[in-house]
Amino acid sequence: MNPTIQASLNYQLAAMKHLQDMHTYGIVAAEACEVAGQIICEAYSRAFRAESISFKGVGDYLTEVDQESNTAILKILKLAPPNIPIVSEENENGTIRLEKLCWIVDPLDGTAAFIFKTGAHHPAVMIALQNNLQVELGVVYLPLTKEWFFADPNKGSFYYSSKVQGKKLAMNPCSLPLNNSWIALNHYGDASFETKHFQNLRTNLRSSKGAGLVTIEVPHSALGCRMLLDNGPAAVVHDNNSLKVKQAIWDLAPVKAIIENAEGVVLQFDGSNYQLNSEGPIIMARNWELAEQIISLCRNV
Repeated sequence: MNPTIQASLNYQLAAMKHLQDMHTYGIVAAEACEVAGQIICEAYSRAFRAESISFKGVGDYLTEVDQESNTAILKILKLAPPNIPIVSEENENGTIRLEKLCWIVDPLDGTAAFIFKTGAHHPAVMIALQNNLQVELGVVYLPLTKEWFFADPNKGSFYYSSKVQGKKLAMNPCSLPLNNSWIALNHYGDASFETKHFQNLRTNLRSSKGAGLVTIEVPHSALGCRMLLDNGPAAVVHDNNSLKVKQAIWDLAPVKAIIENAEGVVLQFDGSNYQLNSEGPIIMARNWELAEQIISLCRNV
């Protein structure tokens, strides 16, 4: 076997074994991510047929791959006893009560990035197990780069890649000032839903009181996990309008768990801790001080 392929298989197995040892349902989530990831990788290597893509709105897409990935994930999760309800972006979820134990699934996050092939580190599979809106297991898998981020509140947050295997994630206690920090913004594809808070923040971040670098990122929720790496942004701000929610519970549940268990913060624009299923723009930052500086820039709307 090619040594590169063998090395990839070895650390993939190591990540899945870590998940198995970390949580009762860790291996179930790992296997679901891995199987969905195979579907995504195979589809990424071929051209898209126009009829396989449908439009949910401006800049908002759905593909057959989303649905195939969702079917594969649900098949695995449903085999795990007891019969835990599943909330998925591609399901009808009306009868499921989020205060009860349930799986939360995004079978292909970053669909637009996937269609346009903007970068291998954008598409992700996201799975969380939560009870009463508290995540007890969160997994984010990037199938094209074979990277794993996962968290258990009792064990911490971890990262696996071809270069970094089994790293426990923790924020650097040394805080950089805002004017020396990279802030990544995730906006709507449809400008009509952009909130005034987000619009105001984007302007003020690019001022003398703002950040060292401001970028508008390709829409993908796994962006928050990049914040935990040395070469990632110091903070991520997602716009979120209650009229058309952009960051739903399946976009945020695993990412929030991973960030918070690595000592980062996930806040609403009023400075309170972000609660799953809440509405409004979201600030993810390496520490409270940086988050508060960002919030102060958007209050005069």
